[in-house]
Amino acid sequence: MEKFLRLAPDLLVALLLWLLLLPRWRQRGARHAVMCTIFYLYLCGVAYFTLETREEAAAILDRIRTHAPFEGDFTRGLYFKGTN
Repeated sequence: MEKFLRLAPDLLVALLLWLLLLPRWRQRGARHAVMCTIFYLYLCGVAYFTLETREEAAAILDRIRTHAPFEGDFTRGLYFKGTN
């Protein structure tokens, strides 16, 4: 419940944005509006479950500012592995 209350302003903005976009989607047809709405809800769900807490975000920003190493292993991506 605490996470929901913390994210309530963000969810309100997401709802308002959906209400603004819905008429445009309906102009392209009901099927398009349904598809865009489902995708929009999916993205809102992803954002809800992947957000860090304020403390975690502050710790990450502090590490970036001080050029401190991050915790855990890095793969450095495919570029550094010479695969591309």
